Amino acid sequence: MRTEQRQLFHASCVALSKDRSLLIIGPSGAGKSTLALHLMSLGAVLVSDDQTWIEPQLNNSELVATPHENTQGMIEARFVGLLQAKNLPHAKISAVVDLGKVEKDRLPMRKNINLLGVELPCFYAHESPSFALGLWQWLQGGWHEYA
Repeated sequence: MRTEQRQLFHASCVALSKDRSLLIIGPSGAGKSTLALHLMSLGAVLVSDDQTWIEPQLNNSELVATPHENTQGMIEARFVGLLQAKNLPHAKISAVVDLGKVEKDRLPMRKNINLLGVELPCFYAHESPSFALGLWQWLQGGWHEYA
């Protein structure tokens, strides 16, 4: 049995609901806040920006994201400033977007990431204008299952 407790990640998180969210990770300057803002413009709700607490739940089978106390309800918009945003106090993480890696395939194989001992779907970054749109649609409906 794992014994990990709550850990602070340099990450942003946006949600469709408290039961479905995307954790956005990557190096400083990779565009975590920018992607979060793009997803928020499509209807996502902010959970956290820049600093995100991650905590295992339900016998360590899922992860929940919560904002750092100092940044709750705020998001950085480069060249605009620190903005207030409607936010959720916590959300179950459904998938991870890793902006430190670049997707090369048009229809990529499904990838996973192990985060605090929990396997989650993982997406790599792409500069395509449809990238955020695809993530938003995945958050709403998941993948199409082939017969």
